[in-house]
Amino acid sequence: MEVTWDPAKNLANQRKHGISFEEASQLFTSGANYLELFDEAHSETE
Repeated sequence: MEVTWDPAKNLANQRKHGISFEEASQLFTSGANYLELFDEAHSETE
């Protein structure tokens, strides 16, 4: 997978959210299942 982004938007994202697009893209390329979290408090209603 190849991920590309606008450098100015990347900088704005780092300032706003404290994370770069490079770091965020690792969620999709690492092979780990970081995007799925079990929320026990809401599991019965969602």
